[in-house]
Amino acid sequence: GPYGLRVKSDKGLNIGAVFTVDVGEVVLFDCSADSNPPNTYSWIQRDDNTTQVIKYGPHLEVVSDKVAQKTAEYMCCAFNNVTGKRDETHFTVVVMSVGHESALDDFGIYEFITFPDLTSGSRMSVSSQSVPGPDFVTGQDMLNTVYEVIQHIPEQPEQDHQ
Repeated sequence: GPYGLRVKSDKGLNIGAVFTVDVGEVVLFDCSADSNPPNTYSWIQRDDNTTQVIKYGPHLEVVSDKVAQKTAEYMCCAFNNVTGKRDETHFTVVVMSVGHESALDDFGIYEFITFPDLTSGSRMSVSSQSVPGPDFVTGQDMLNTVYEVIQHIPEQPEQDHQ
């Protein structure tokens, strides 16, 4: 070994070698590869044209930038002390301000409404607007949760490609 070097993260959206994370989010990256004996790992960050080792070991914690659209390039290197072989994988972290990127397939916003226990006799108003009919829920309905889907497609920021 090392064979099958890969990097995973506990948060954010991962497509290929690009991880998209929220502004200010703390993300834990995990580097692993099959090897006997186990690999030693090092993490390298690339800024401009310089590279520097920022951590040793299989895990790297990154606090994403407070500025959206910022990108950072990293590399995980795995080294087998016995075989003398090393492998490396490059990945990019992109900081976005939109959040919840993993819900791209699902543009609906879900509103969960739970009706309180109305057996105490108190009348709860379901809506502040005037609604025809009773303004409280009786019987079996109070045990149900209403799932209301509000159709909403978030605006995608226009990308300038020059």
